[in-house]
Amino acid sequence: MVTVYSQSMGSSFTPKVIELIKAAGCEYIQAGHRGNHDIWFSPLTNLHFPVDSKIRSLKTVNIVLVNAGLPHLIEDSEDSNTEE
Repeated sequence: MVTVYSQSMGSSFTPKVIELIKAAGCEYIQAGHRGNHDIWFSPLTNLHFPVDSKIRSLKTVNIVLVNAGLPHLIEDSEDSNTEE
């Protein structure tokens, strides 16, 4: 299943990303060394990976989701309606 998001979600994608990775069975391990990147573990990929406290880029969202073993998100851009 592909979920579509746009930049109008707000200032941070982190709450939705955490919701998705928790639903996939990922576990919170610890806070990062400087407090802005939490460490998570994915049983799907058997990887520990960081999650930024304020994710503002869809590229970063996709990297976190791939590390968690989930599919990419697709950006719903307003420019896509004008392409022909």
